[in-house]
Amino acid sequence: MRLTVELGSIEDEEDAKLKLDPIWQELPQTKRVIVDCSKRILQTVNYVLVVCVALFAFEVGKFLA
Repeated sequence: MRLTVELGSIEDEEDAKLKLDPIWQELPQTKRVIVDCSKRILQTVNYVLVVCVALFAFEVGKFLA
């Protein structure tokens, strides 16, 4: 999804509202996509951390045995 806006020259407040309105309508969807991606990234980081801790515990167990 790509959000491109050409503002050009804004004459007054009403003109600004008309030009910015499409952006405000797109924001909730964009926010949902960002939250979705960040949840996936956190799940991946969590998985990697669990694997690292498991490997570390395995190595420590071998060392102590």
